[in-house]
Amino acid sequence: MCDLEAYLTFDSSKHSTYSLRDVGSSGRLRIKMGPGEILREYDLEAYFGPRAIQRPDRLLLGRIGQGSWVVVLLECKSHTGWEHALQKFRAVLPVFCRGQEEGEMHHRACAPLMPGGKGHRVLAVVAGQVGAEMRRQAPRRGNRRIVEREKARLSCGGKTIPVLPPMRRDFASLKAFWCKLGIS
Repeated sequence: MCDLEAYLTFDSSKHSTYSLRDVGSSGRLRIKMGPGEILREYDLEAYFGPRAIQRPDRLLLGRIGQGSWVVVLLECKSHTGWEHALQKFRAVLPVFCRGQEEGEMHHRACAPLMPGGKGHRVLAVVAGQVGAEMRRQAPRRGNRRIVEREKARLSCGGKTIPVLPPMRRDFASLKAFWCKLGIS
């Protein structure tokens, strides 16, 4: 498998603000880095190359101070459906999960990227909008629609991976982004 480090597209040690804007997508995310916050972005499309596997667009690797590492599979969407995003996450999980040959290779190759990364958390996040399908399935409360749907969960290699509802917004720090993702 290719070296993930070769597909690094953002490193917080060199830039103070992470900004994601995908061409042709409503995916938007902006995070200002605070002191002691580490964030790296890797391009999964380029990493996997011309393979039939469906995959999310980006992989974020972050940490605040001496806290645990967090791995975020990030999918940028533009009105193409919630189920389509879930399919991409499901399809890529075997490559990243332990208990399968490709997943074990990936964990060995990526260990240097997360020193002391045992017990790291993995989440899947949709950046952007997923269109009418999302609006149809959103629960109603009174006359107001709740834009966030119940969290979906995927599992692989004994690990449960939550998939968070679509978001498009700016965050004042990585800590604020982690809080939105439910990481304390």
